[in-house]
Order: sequence, then C-alpha cells, then structure tokens
Amino acid sequence: MKILGIALLCLSGFGVALLLVRREEQRLSVISALAELLETVKRGVENYSMSASEILNSCGAELLFRCGYQMGDIPQSFLGLSEGCRIPDREAASVFGEFAADFGKSYRGMQTEKCAEALGRLRSMEDRARAQLPSRKKVLICGSVSLTLIIIILLL
Repeated sequence: MKILGIALLCLSGFGVALLLVRREEQRLSVISALAELLETVKRGVENYSMSASEILNSCGAELLFRCGYQMGDIPQSFLGLSEGCRIPDREAASVFGEFAADFGKSYRGMQTEKCAEALGRLRSMEDRARAQLPSRKKVLICGSVSLTLIIIILLL
C-alpha cells in the first residue's frame, strides 16, 4: 500500500511540474501573439487607415484566441478585446490594456507611434521571457519533484 501511495505522490509531483511548465510556455505564447497582433494593427493603421473593427476582422479568430480571447464573437473594438482576453502575464496585460484604451482617440500618426511603443515593450517582454524560459522550466520541474520527494520522505 505504501508503494502505491509513493507512486501516486510521484505522479502528482510530475503532473504539477508539467502543469507549471505548460503555464510558462502559454505565457510566452500569449505575449508573442499580442506582439503579432500589434504588428498587424500598426500595418493596418499605417498603410490602409483601417478602423479597429476592420483590423480585428482581418486578424481572424485564431490570432485572437492565441492572444487569450475567450469570448465567442470577434470584438468590434480593442477595448472589448482587452476585456475579453485572459492574459497570464500582468505586465503584458497592462501594456495591451493601455494600448486598447487609447486606440482610436488620436490621429493616425499618433496611433502608429503608440502602437510602435506598445509593440516595442511587448517585444522586449517576449525576448526576456524567451531567454528565461529554459531556466524557469528547470526550476519549476526541480522544485516540484524535490517537494514531492520531501513529502514522500516525511510520510515514510
């Protein structure tokens, strides 16, 4: 019976480790998707003078889903998109929320500048998260497995 309990604890420890690693990978994926969305927005405003609804419709549901959008219909504004997104990184959520709140309230040149600024901030977050990902994975896996082993030793 003890062996079965130990096996279940080991499996749960590995499961928690995999869940935490997956969350970190999803965090990076959402930041990358937001940066891709802002590139599309910048291109749409700068080259075609597109409105928010035109840009969002041209992006498609797949990109919005990768950005963390959880609602069914494609939103008609970036503020609606921001409110419907589940962004795991607080800093990225803040940057995108600020951009979404300001979009459409200024001239085209100013919108392009704000978009470029937000895009630059997201790209730096993406680069930082991508550089930290391997070490964060190791820490999460080692921490979960070590905690599981400590619990097993304490219970024996």
